Amino acid sequence: MIARAVIHPALMPGAARDPPGAVRTTGRRYRAPTSDESITTVHASLLRPDDPSVRDAVHRLTAEFAGHRLPAPLVESVVRGSRDDLDSVPAPALPEMVERLARQRLIEHVG
Repeated sequence: MIARAVIHPALMPGAARDPPGAVRTTGRRYRAPTSDESITTVHASLLRPDDPSVRDAVHRLTAEFAGHRLPAPLVESVVRGSRDDLDSVPAPALPEMVERLARQRLIEHVG
């Protein structure tokens, strides 16, 4: 299986005309990925490991969901993903918004 890193579509020339899931070959020609190819989008998190909005939310939500037997690494992963998704939220609102979004995602996870 061949893995390819995908450049964000907005950075590619002619991106507005590119079909979703297309793989660039040459010039302006595109083709669908074959069965032995996998397209991977790489996302580099810009979070500091000691981000207080993440650390505090992980601590509270781990305790809150302890009865559902959710492992701490799962809770931390959900909180960090929520923090990544909220990178444009104003700093004063960030801790509350991160915790709310992560809590909602964990509730959906435990069903």
